[in-house]
Amino acid sequence: MSTYEAFKNLAAGIQSIGVTLAVIVGGIWSVYTFSVLRLRKKAEAELFEQAVLDITVDAKQEHLPGNQQYYIAAVATVVNKGNRNTFLDFRGTHAFRLSKVGFKDSGEGVGQTLLEMECEATYLTLRRGASWRFPVLLRVAEKGFYLIEFSARLSDEEVLVHDETAHDDTSQRPGALIFWSGTNYVSVS
Repeated sequence: MSTYEAFKNLAAGIQSIGVTLAVIVGGIWSVYTFSVLRLRKKAEAELFEQAVLDITVDAKQEHLPGNQQYYIAAVATVVNKGNRNTFLDFRGTHAFRLSKVGFKDSGEGVGQTLLEMECEATYLTLRRGASWRFPVLLRVAEKGFYLIEFSARLSDEEVLVHDETAHDDTSQRPGALIFWSGTNYVSVS
């Protein structure tokens, strides 16, 4: 056997041992990350089909013939773009909030809440692919910029999914409320 063949066999043996060790270390690392670091539970939660809602708020100024008062008509549209039914929870919350926007000397807009309205429903089941519209008509006292917000609290089931997959600190605050929401501005003149 030549020196070259002996070296070749030795190198092949070392390579086989290296590959075997790499596979073993990789397997141990996978078990460690999925069990000790709780990534397994997080991965399972991410595979769970989460709700996907698209909430838009369309708002505009309305004029009533012979009436000099200022009105805002708003419609919040909620579309379930997910693959499962979703529950909207309105218990103990206000579905609509109207704020008048003022401006600081720096030019930064600051909202002052004028009105909060509850939703007539306590719960709403929004089927997958379905949409729901929430219209409101509001009277405001003066001209200006207004912010219309629509929100619905996540159901208890959605909060559990959020807590498993969250990348923020809300899951670290027990009892923190998390909302689906949509907003829009309207100018009243």
